[in-house]
Amino acid sequence: MAVTETEHDPAEDEHDIWVHMTPDMRHELKAEDSLAWKQVVGVLLLIISVGLVLAIFTASLSWLW
Repeated sequence: MAVTETEHDPAEDEHDIWVHMTPDMRHELKAEDSLAWKQVVGVLLLIISVGLVLAIFTASLSWLW
């Protein structure tokens, strides 16, 4: 099976927002995205941790009765 190259459609560049940004803007947006993902993951880990603590607490109370 042969691999053929497809022609580049210039209309696709209109939808690719990264093409129209400066390297500084790209770096800044990627840094903001990275920070946002770290915060989201932190909140999810907090929720999971609280759930685990409550589950362990509930299980420990069931041993007392």
